[in-house]
Amino acid sequence: MKIFRINGLDFLDGLDFLEDLDFLKDLDFLNKIGSSSNVVNHSRMGIESLLLPAIIVVIAIIGIIIAAICSKKKKTYAEDASFFDGTAIQLVGRFLLAWLLSFITCGIATPWIICMFKRWEIEHTVINGRRLKFNGRGGKLFWRIVLWNFLSIITFGIFSLWYGVKLQKWVVKNTSFADDTTNEESVFTGSGWGWIGHSLLIGLSVFTLGIAAPFAEVLFIRWMTKNTVINGTKLTFKGTGGKLFVKYLVAALLTPITFGIYDIFFPIKYNEWKYSCTFKAE
Repeated sequence: MKIFRINGLDFLDGLDFLEDLDFLKDLDFLNKIGSSSNVVNHSRMGIESLLLPAIIVVIAIIGIIIAAICSKKKKTYAEDASFFDGTAIQLVGRFLLAWLLSFITCGIATPWIICMFKRWEIEHTVINGRRLKFNGRGGKLFWRIVLWNFLSIITFGIFSLWYGVKLQKWVVKNTSFADDTTNEESVFTGSGWGWIGHSLLIGLSVFTLGIAAPFAEVLFIRWMTKNTVINGTKLTFKGTGGKLFVKYLVAALLTPITFGIYDIFFPIKYNEWKYSCTFKAE
């Protein structure tokens, strides 16, 4: 097994699968540069002395995060409850895979990445005791994205304003209740203008220094939920802007003092709140 060596330190020991990544071999350039200058040699010695403690700190932080995630007790819910049960470790794994696929395919894998995240989010969502299922496939979404991009180009970007609502319609069409036996179609009935108007409202919240953003976002979520019909079942959203404001405030406080670690958990907290407020319309 080949081990990459920098200044006498061995890296990637045991990670044989990384040997195919040619860019890692370029790390040897540090040795070449270091041998050409005494000044650089002193700098290398300083970096070398800090490298090991930095690695230990990073490993310790990762260990703490994993331990916290793995030690999380599984929640129990009422039989007709609405909830989201995805975890941070699942989300992190998908982000890493998405980054790798995007890098390898130069972005061509985007439709499959979108489906991967949508499937994870939807299939970890339960509405009034009924779990959702996502049937979308990246191959089918790929040609739609090609068409939408083409229409955006020939309309000088105007069609891109409808991009979001088109994607939402496709996602909802491919969403169903896992236990559905009616075979009724799922549809999103919202219009492009409604999507644009709510998006613009969120954008205008910048003039309130972002304070109004959670309230505008809740209006957007309520509008999307109201226009979502799953297998003939209409939905409603009962969340409030005040509660979302508090969640964003907590995130703003915890993210800096945890050196960004809280960002890993925020999407989970957000979805837990969002779907706990989503129900079948009466």
